[in-house]
Amino acid sequence: MEHRFGVAGTEQDGVFFTEYSVGGQDLGPITVEISRQNSNLQEVKARLAAEARCRGANAVTGFKYGQRKHKTWQLALTLKWDTESWYGEGRAVLTQVTSPGVTSAPAGWMADPRGRHELRYWDGRAWTEHVSDAGTAGVDPI
Repeated sequence: MEHRFGVAGTEQDGVFFTEYSVGGQDLGPITVEISRQNSNLQEVKARLAAEARCRGANAVTGFKYGQRKHKTWQLALTLKWDTESWYGEGRAVLTQVTSPGVTSAPAGWMADPRGRHELRYWDGRAWTEHVSDAGTAGVDPI
């Protein structure tokens, strides 16, 4: 586990994965489904990383993954031998690259990565204690 933008995550094929939000240009949602029960998280992340890179992103935020049961019609119409698929989803985000291997977004108000407040201030290196809800500023230590 590594930390970037004040949040924990992992890297796969040059793309940073986190369940939190980080600053940068949102390039939209990405999803992948692998219709094999014997797949794994690494394969899901590798495919999501490839999709993110195709869009020009270097991070996947709001990352979720797991297994989903096939719908009855899928099993009947497509003759699937397995009953579940692996899936992964998140948002492709382009963050500003400041030096090789290190990414950072420019300073500014962004969605609070912990979800406790509407916005939190990112100073360009780390999240600060400055927060905002419905236009009212406040302080909440990270």
